[in-house]
Amino acid sequence: MSIYFKDHPEFRPNITPKEMFKLGIMGGSYFRKIKSPKTKKIYQNHHKHFKFLKDIPDNLIINQEYDKSVNYYKVEVGTSYEYWMEKNWIREDIDPYGWIEWYCNFYNGRRTEDDTRQINRWKKSAGPKGRFKNQLQNKVNELRSNNEKIYPRLRQTLLHWAYDSRKMKII
Repeated sequence: MSIYFKDHPEFRPNITPKEMFKLGIMGGSYFRKIKSPKTKKIYQNHHKHFKFLKDIPDNLIINQEYDKSVNYYKVEVGTSYEYWMEKNWIREDIDPYGWIEWYCNFYNGRRTEDDTRQINRWKKSAGPKGRFKNQLQNKVNELRSNNEKIYPRLRQTLLHWAYDSRKMKII
């Protein structure tokens, strides 16, 4: 089952932001205190804007250091905040933490000029033709198994893109 947004039917994640954090993503450090390498502005406590995160333990949201043991698949994936900024993956004026913050806001009903770009990024990663999703789907199909031990790093990456691969069917 996927989530449906009437105004953007092409965007169909299969887990909510709350489910992402509850499962364990980003080493528990996504909403940590950060300093922008571009503007030098300090950001913190952005998670408090989202009532749906209030019952998620802090160690799953605001660890200052990345801790792979809190990730669902117990692996480290991803790159640094500085790298994200260098690649212009973050619109600091809209969501200074990046894609997951955007998804939290979008899920809550906020719409911005950045929606199309962020949805396209999701589609390229975890959408129907997304590279990460299709790579795992091909392996699951080949092995005729959706065992969670298959490609744990790829599965963790997909969780960061609001896609729970445990729901993947063998086709």
